Amino acid sequence: MIGEFSVAKEKVNPQWLLFLPSIYTFNVYDAYARTNESNKLYEMEMARFLKNNYQRGDIRNLYIEKGG
Repeated sequence: MIGEFSVAKEKVNPQWLLFLPSIYTFNVYDAYARTNESNKLYEMEMARFLKNNYQRGDIRNLYIEKGG
């Protein structure tokens, strides 16, 4: 059984081997897209948490308006 490549070649359909790269590529893309979306949600939630828990309400905006 071990090392019988001629039997394995007869049993395996080569078209399925051509299908594998698209499966791997989709999984890589999906993981990347989900990670980016998760990072955006994390940043929004962290900003909201820091604003609600650490920003004092009596502080005015510290930017200077340009112009007259």
